Amino acid sequence: MDRFLVRSVRKVNRSCEQKNEGKRLKQATIERLKGVVVIEDILKYRSLLQQPDQTRECILDCLRNLDKKIPSREVLKSTKIGHTVMKLRKHKDKDVAELSDKVTNKWLSHYTAKLTQPSLDVKCDHTTEQIRSSGRKHLKKALDPSSEVQDVDGIAKLIEREVFIRHKNLVNLHYRRTLRKLIFALKDQESIRKDVLLHNMTITDLVMKFKC
Repeated sequence: MDRFLVRSVRKVNRSCEQKNEGKRLKQATIERLKGVVVIEDILKYRSLLQQPDQTRECILDCLRNLDKKIPSREVLKSTKIGHTVMKLRKHKDKDVAELSDKVTNKWLSHYTAKLTQPSLDVKCDHTTEQIRSSGRKHLKKALDPSSEVQDVDGIAKLIEREVFIRHKNLVNLHYRRTLRKLIFALKDQESIRKDVLLHNMTITDLVMKFKC
């Protein structure tokens, strides 16, 4: 049968090969992912940002690197990097203040969005809703007296809803006492207020800490 076959040299499309060579992609490393952070890097940035005589260029470089990442709650809580970045929002340099504000709000928005995912809520009567609405307003004032932090309204709603759920969806004496304790704690204790705003403390942990 070989005599009926015509053997020829296979032609290779060189232009196609060259085209593919030009499109070779660089493999991304795991460190480049937003949710992947190296603790040592976060601690290094925190140390650099906390130095009183740090240069403007170094501060901006650290903030740009932090803007590329979204640290987990565990990392935020253990490193306190959120507190460090948040303080820079009042920096005398406009670029530093704006970038630190951008990073802070980016992290806050990320975790607030996760917490505010749609969930089944209980429909209340008019009187109950008025009491709950009043509680949310007082929580909002206690959380952000200076009105500088975004998403405070959403966080206040989450706290009130958690209190309502923990008291079996009832606006009773225990609900009122718990809410009152939370409002005074958030208003008078800056450390707790910052932990809540920066998501270093979960809403559930906060409510259970003051639940009556």
